[in-house]
Amino acid sequence: MPHESRGGPPPMPPTGNAAARDEVSIEAELDSIDEVVSGIPKVTELLLATELVMLLSTLMVPRSVILTLPILIMLGFWLVAIGARLSGRLSFGQKLFSRMGQFSAMLQSIGASPLLLGVFGFLTIKNANEATANLAVRFLVVCFSIFFVPVLLWVRSKAMRHLSKDPMTVQSKVLVMYVVFVGISVSGTAGIFSFMINRGSMAENLNEFDTHMASYREDIDAAHELWDAEERFEAVKEYKTILRTDGIPWHVSEFRAEQPTLYRRVIEHEADYGDPGSARDWALRAYDYGQRNEALRSMTFSSEAATAIWQDVVDANQ
Repeated sequence: MPHESRGGPPPMPPTGNAAARDEVSIEAELDSIDEVVSGIPKVTELLLATELVMLLSTLMVPRSVILTLPILIMLGFWLVAIGARLSGRLSFGQKLFSRMGQFSAMLQSIGASPLLLGVFGFLTIKNANEATANLAVRFLVVCFSIFFVPVLLWVRSKAMRHLSKDPMTVQSKVLVMYVVFVGISVSGTAGIFSFMINRGSMAENLNEFDTHMASYREDIDAAHELWDAEERFEAVKEYKTILRTDGIPWHVSEFRAEQPTLYRRVIEHEADYGDPGSARDWALRAYDYGQRNEALRSMTFSSEAATAIWQDVVDANQ
């Protein structure tokens, strides 16, 4: 009689995540798409060269970034296109779980990063003065380089491994070591150089700020001296000029404490000796500014006319 097989049931083929895990090697998954992958080393080398040129030129002339960044963005879109071609050959599950899917996502992310740098940089410096903008541009480019260069080298290494099936050649290792060395050296130098350049600018700005502070303080003291000398009309004229000055840092406690006195004297003088309509305008101005200085909204007046005008303004805004 024939013997029955005593073996167990045949093994089941891998399904679900097991099948995806069988495809986790980028070297295996890219066997049929060498033509697509072959463009990656060239693009990454151009990106590295352009990025280093941008970094060096930005350290010397920050505005030069508007010339080099567009080139970096265009090369980045080339990398995005390669990543999209790779991703287009994958199923939805492979895009999420396979190394090839993760690699294509990395290509698209790193390719789009120069555009994000440009957008973020524009939003950062659009309302900044020149000194602040120069510092911000240098800082952003240095931080971007620290992130961008290593990721590009990793992408290039992956592509080279797939194309050669062997570890990187001696020439490739030398190139990578050179780029890493230059990137780290330039990034470190950038930080030091940027700090040294802007330290002088910051010191100059602080000195200029101190000079303006002293000038405003002198103007306020001179107006107080006129008031104390019973030259009230001249004093009020100076108070109005001071209160209309845009550059005075009213947020500084020294000047913040002076505001109630200046407004009170102007309002009382206008209410008693000048134009009640003008007194009301100044009272309204003081009340509005009280959102930033609560002491203004708690002002009291020795003049009955000024008190009545102030109360009308308060009632109208409650």
